[in-house]
Amino acid sequence: MHKSIVPKVLFALLVVALLLLPLGLISQISQREMEAYAAPELPELREMAYGDIVEAMRMDVAETIPVSGTFVSRTYAYQELGSVDSADFRWEISSGDEVHQGDSLGTYKGRVVTADCDGVVDEINPYGTSPYIRYKLFTPVELACAVDEDTAAVLRRSTLDLTLEDGTPVELLFLSQAQNGDGTTNTRFHINSDRYRCGAAVSNLQLRTGRVFSQALVLDADALYQRNGGGEDDVWYARQVDGSGAFIQEIQVKVSYRAGSLVCISGDGLEEGMRFDKGYKTLIDG
Repeated sequence: MHKSIVPKVLFALLVVALLLLPLGLISQISQREMEAYAAPELPELREMAYGDIVEAMRMDVAETIPVSGTFVSRTYAYQELGSVDSADFRWEISSGDEVHQGDSLGTYKGRVVTADCDGVVDEINPYGTSPYIRYKLFTPVELACAVDEDTAAVLRRSTLDLTLEDGTPVELLFLSQAQNGDGTTNTRFHINSDRYRCGAAVSNLQLRTGRVFSQALVLDADALYQRNGGGEDDVWYARQVDGSGAFIQEIQVKVSYRAGSLVCISGDGLEEGMRFDKGYKTLIDG
């Protein structure tokens, strides 16, 4: 009797297996179909930089002041004419003419009068008991400028060590105590160099003052911006981004000194190596 039960049990298991197999296949197919029709995950949307990415960095920054002006003669020379009668002079020159030693100035009673130096005729005075010609010599020269109020304030410091950016010494010769009608102040400098000639003009010549901001945190000026048309004089902002240019946060920045395209900055949370968006300023300024 035991032998007759075994075939029945095996037959029952086979029937159950045949019934369950289609159900399993249907379940797997349905699962795959559902996965195929599932909506794809949307990528994370992040605001990106609008321009080049620049880093805040630390460096020594030398303070400079810009000056513009013309090189003029620093020295006058006089040529005495002796006892002469001005009515007998026949001048071939006039004030402002450039002359060189040996050039003819004119004649006096048929005698040629020649220049005894190189320069520009500044004044002809054949009258009186000591007639003379005054020249502005070509060398040495000094730089005559009219500087703004901020620059004049720097020049009034008791400690100044003026040089060009290449280290050439510069001497402050004169700084007026009065202001011009436009708010500028007249000043003159001597630059210890023969590269500048009398009459040459310079614009935005950078003079180092001797003051150095040691290891200042600096940032490209184009990465800084103000709101409301710049109405907040001392409040600036910088737009921090990561290495890929994705926006992180807006940081409030204090500006202390500008050196060319770089600005010395300070503020809570600012660190060397932080990255900032250089294009946002152009976007909001239009």
